[in-house]
Amino acid sequence: MAVMKYYINLFSPNTATAFTNSNRDVTGFRISRKSYVKNQGIKSGDIFICYCTKIQRFIGILEVISAPYEDNSPIFIEENDPFCLRFKVKPLVWLPFELAIPIHEDLVWNTLSITKDLPKDSTKWTYKVFSSPLRWDNADGKFLVDLLKRQAKQQTMYCTPKVGHFWGVFYEI
Repeated sequence: MAVMKYYINLFSPNTATAFTNSNRDVTGFRISRKSYVKNQGIKSGDIFICYCTKIQRFIGILEVISAPYEDNSPIFIEENDPFCLRFKVKPLVWLPFELAIPIHEDLVWNTLSITKDLPKDSTKWTYKVFSSPLRWDNADGKFLVDLLKRQAKQQTMYCTPKVGHFWGVFYEI
Protein backbone atom coordinates (compact mmCIF):
# COMPACT_ATOMS: atom_id res chain seq x y z
CA MET A 1 0.00 0.00 0.00
CA ALA A 2 1.33 3.42 -0.98
CA VAL A 3 2.01 5.94 1.77
CA MET A 4 0.19 9.27 1.64
CA LYS A 5 2.53 12.23 1.29
CA TYR A 6 2.00 15.85 2.29
CA TYR A 7 2.91 18.88 0.18
CA ILE A 8 2.57 22.60 0.69
CA ASN A 9 0.25 24.38 -1.76
CA LEU A 10 0.96 28.09 -1.79
CA PHE A 11 -1.75 30.69 -2.35
CA SER A 12 -1.71 34.47 -2.30
CA PRO A 13 -4.80 36.27 -0.99
CA ASN A 14 -5.79 36.82 -4.64
CA THR A 15 -5.36 33.20 -5.75
CA ALA A 16 -7.05 31.95 -2.56
CA THR A 17 -10.02 34.19 -3.35
CA ALA A 18 -10.07 32.90 -6.95
CA PHE A 19 -10.01 29.31 -5.65
CA THR A 20 -12.81 30.12 -3.18
CA ASN A 21 -14.91 31.50 -6.03
CA SER A 22 -14.21 28.50 -8.31
CA ASN A 23 -15.60 24.97 -8.17
CA ARG A 24 -12.67 24.21 -5.81
CA ASP A 25 -11.86 21.09 -7.76
CA VAL A 26 -8.57 22.14 -9.41
CA THR A 27 -5.33 23.51 -8.00
CA GLY A 28 -2.34 24.62 -10.00
CA PHE A 29 1.38 25.27 -9.91
CA ARG A 30 3.83 27.02 -12.18
CA ILE A 31 5.03 24.92 -15.10
CA SER A 32 8.59 25.38 -13.83
CA ARG A 33 7.67 22.88 -11.08
CA LYS A 34 6.89 20.12 -13.62
CA SER A 35 10.14 18.16 -13.13
CA TYR A 36 9.86 18.38 -9.35
CA VAL A 37 6.24 17.17 -9.44
CA LYS A 38 7.21 14.28 -11.72
CA ASN A 39 10.21 13.32 -9.56
CA GLN A 40 8.11 13.42 -6.37
CA GLY A 41 5.43 11.22 -7.89
CA ILE A 42 2.56 13.29 -6.51
CA LYS A 43 -0.51 11.11 -6.96
CA SER A 44 -4.11 10.47 -5.96
CA GLY A 45 -4.45 10.23 -2.20
CA ASP A 46 -1.63 12.67 -1.46
CA ILE A 47 -2.52 15.82 0.48
CA PHE A 48 -1.90 19.49 -0.29
CA ILE A 49 -1.71 21.64 2.85
CA CYS A 50 -2.76 25.11 1.70
CA TYR A 51 -0.89 28.15 2.99
CA CYS A 52 -1.70 31.76 2.19
CA THR A 53 1.19 34.19 1.86
CA LYS A 54 1.05 37.77 3.10
CA ILE A 55 -1.42 36.78 5.84
CA GLN A 56 0.80 33.81 6.84
CA ARG A 57 -2.03 31.38 7.53
CA PHE A 58 -2.94 27.78 6.79
CA ILE A 59 -6.24 27.89 4.92
CA GLY A 60 -7.08 24.41 3.76
CA ILE A 61 -6.49 20.79 2.91
CA LEU A 62 -6.91 19.39 -0.60
CA GLU A 63 -6.80 15.69 -1.45
CA VAL A 64 -5.18 14.95 -4.81
CA ILE A 65 -7.52 12.92 -7.04
CA SER A 66 -5.68 13.00 -10.39
CA ALA A 67 -2.30 12.86 -12.01
CA PRO A 68 -0.82 16.25 -12.96
CA TYR A 69 -1.88 17.71 -16.29
CA GLU A 70 -1.37 20.94 -18.20
CA ASP A 71 -4.20 23.37 -18.84
CA ASN A 72 -3.82 27.11 -19.36
CA SER A 73 -7.48 28.10 -19.12
CA PRO A 74 -7.78 30.90 -16.56
CA ILE A 75 -8.73 29.90 -13.02
CA PHE A 76 -6.42 31.72 -10.63
CA ILE A 77 -5.58 34.79 -12.73
CA GLU A 78 -7.89 36.16 -15.43
CA GLU A 79 -5.28 36.39 -18.19
CA ASN A 80 -2.15 34.32 -18.75
CA ASP A 81 -2.73 32.18 -15.67
CA PRO A 82 0.78 30.93 -14.77
CA PHE A 83 -0.58 28.09 -12.61
CA CYS A 84 -1.17 25.72 -15.52
CA LEU A 85 0.38 22.54 -14.08
CA ARG A 86 -2.78 21.28 -12.44
CA PHE A 87 -4.28 18.57 -10.32
CA LYS A 88 -7.89 17.69 -9.76
CA VAL A 89 -8.53 17.87 -6.03
CA LYS A 90 -11.19 17.27 -3.43
CA PRO A 91 -11.30 19.97 -0.75
CA LEU A 92 -11.32 18.42 2.72
CA VAL A 93 -11.15 21.82 4.47
CA TRP A 94 -11.26 25.34 3.02
CA LEU A 95 -11.37 28.20 5.51
CA PRO A 96 -12.13 31.90 5.07
CA PHE A 97 -9.22 34.18 5.94
CA GLU A 98 -10.53 35.06 9.42
CA LEU A 99 -10.73 31.36 10.35
CA ALA A 100 -7.43 30.38 8.74
CA ILE A 101 -4.76 29.38 11.27
CA PRO A 102 -1.78 31.73 11.63
CA ILE A 103 1.62 30.05 11.51
CA HIS A 104 2.65 32.26 14.44
CA GLU A 105 -0.06 30.78 16.72
CA ASP A 106 1.81 29.25 19.67
CA LEU A 107 0.42 25.74 19.10
CA VAL A 108 1.49 25.79 15.44
CA TRP A 109 4.82 27.57 15.90
CA ASN A 110 5.90 25.36 18.79
CA THR A 111 4.90 22.11 17.04
CA LEU A 112 6.06 22.37 13.42
CA SER A 113 9.56 21.03 12.85
CA ILE A 114 10.39 24.06 10.65
CA THR A 115 9.55 26.66 13.32
CA LYS A 116 9.69 25.12 16.81
CA ASP A 117 13.33 25.99 17.47
CA LEU A 118 13.15 29.49 15.98
CA PRO A 119 12.23 32.86 17.47
CA LYS A 120 8.92 34.14 16.10
CA ASP A 121 10.61 37.00 14.22
CA SER A 122 12.73 34.53 12.21
CA THR A 123 12.23 34.04 8.47
CA LYS A 124 14.37 30.88 8.27
CA TRP A 125 11.23 28.74 7.92
CA THR A 126 9.85 30.53 4.85
CA TYR A 127 11.67 28.38 2.27
CA LYS A 128 9.38 25.49 3.32
CA VAL A 129 6.25 27.36 2.26
CA PHE A 130 7.48 29.35 -0.72
CA SER A 131 8.60 26.34 -2.77
CA SER A 132 5.23 24.99 -3.80
CA PRO A 133 4.55 22.06 -3.99
CA LEU A 134 7.32 21.07 -1.59
CA ARG A 135 7.05 17.78 0.29
CA TRP A 136 6.55 18.19 4.01
CA ASP A 137 7.49 16.03 6.95
CA ASN A 138 4.77 13.45 7.68
CA ALA A 139 4.45 14.47 11.34
CA ASP A 140 3.99 18.14 10.34
CA GLY A 141 1.48 17.14 7.66
CA LYS A 142 -0.58 14.98 10.03
CA PHE A 143 -0.51 17.69 12.70
CA LEU A 144 -1.78 20.35 10.28
CA VAL A 145 -4.47 18.10 8.79
CA ASP A 146 -5.80 17.32 12.27
CA LEU A 147 -5.60 20.97 13.32
CA LEU A 148 -7.35 22.26 10.17
CA LYS A 149 -10.10 19.65 10.47
CA ARG A 150 -10.69 20.67 14.11
CA GLN A 151 -10.73 24.33 13.08
CA ALA A 152 -13.36 23.63 10.41
CA LYS A 153 -15.62 22.28 13.16
CA GLN A 154 -14.75 24.65 16.03
CA GLN A 155 -14.38 27.77 13.89
CA THR A 156 -12.16 29.72 16.24
CA MET A 157 -12.15 33.29 15.00
CA TYR A 158 -8.79 34.97 14.54
CA CYS A 159 -8.56 38.70 13.94
CA THR A 160 -9.39 39.55 10.36
CA PRO A 161 -6.07 39.82 8.54
CA LYS A 162 -5.76 43.30 7.11
CA VAL A 163 -2.01 43.57 7.14
CA GLY A 164 0.43 40.80 6.44
CA HIS A 165 4.17 40.55 6.77
CA PHE A 166 6.01 39.23 3.73
CA TRP A 167 9.81 39.20 3.51
CA GLY A 168 10.19 42.30 5.65
CA VAL A 169 7.48 44.33 3.87
CA PHE A 170 3.97 44.99 5.16
CA TYR A 171 1.04 44.68 2.75
CA GLU A 172 -2.64 45.54 3.06
CA ILE A 173 -5.09 43.02 1.67
